[in-house]
Amino acid sequence: MSTVVRHLERRRLPDRLGTRLSIRLAIDVLLLLATAAAAYALWPASLGGSSRIIVVQGHSMEPTYQLGDLLLVRTDASPEVGDVVVFRIPADEPGGGSLVVHRIIGRRADGSAITQGDNRTTPDPYHVRPHDIVGRPLTSVPHGGRLIGLASRPTTVGLVSGLLATMLLWPGGVKGGGRSRDVPHREEEDAKMAG
Repeated sequence: MSTVVRHLERRRLPDRLGTRLSIRLAIDVLLLLATAAAAYALWPASLGGSSRIIVVQGHSMEPTYQLGDLLLVRTDASPEVGDVVVFRIPADEPGGGSLVVHRIIGRRADGSAITQGDNRTTPDPYHVRPHDIVGRPLTSVPHGGRLIGLASRPTTVGLVSGLLATMLLWPGGVKGGGRSRDVPHREEEDAKMAG
């Protein structure tokens, strides 16, 4: 009777391996599609895309956005009154060229937007025209800008580089897969059981 059970188990094993491989393939395809969608959505404007990443630099939009928040900004040709926008201060005004994150609170007769920070009591003096508007924030990552600032420091880059070099050069580390040579790998075990 035990010989019959063993024979049946051997016949089921290839089906299990096929199912595992199918599941792995499906997961890989889903991850590839998710990566492609994220790349499309986050493709930077500097490379022809419609997204920008902006770090909030002041307190004028509190409590909506805090100092150091990271904003994903998408190009928006026609923001409405009430929308938060990122705009470039017109070149002919003080601070010209700087980026500002404020809310549109109205329109002037000439078509320019009236903007104001959520934490301000008076509107901005700027005459923001449609071509000055960079886009509209889609989402924010609280304190994400601070993490980017920390990651770009030379000390952090040096520490991470040193840690990676140590891991790669350490005997039996990442390069060796972290496995002992006398412990069989999972695929090897599966192959032995199938055969």
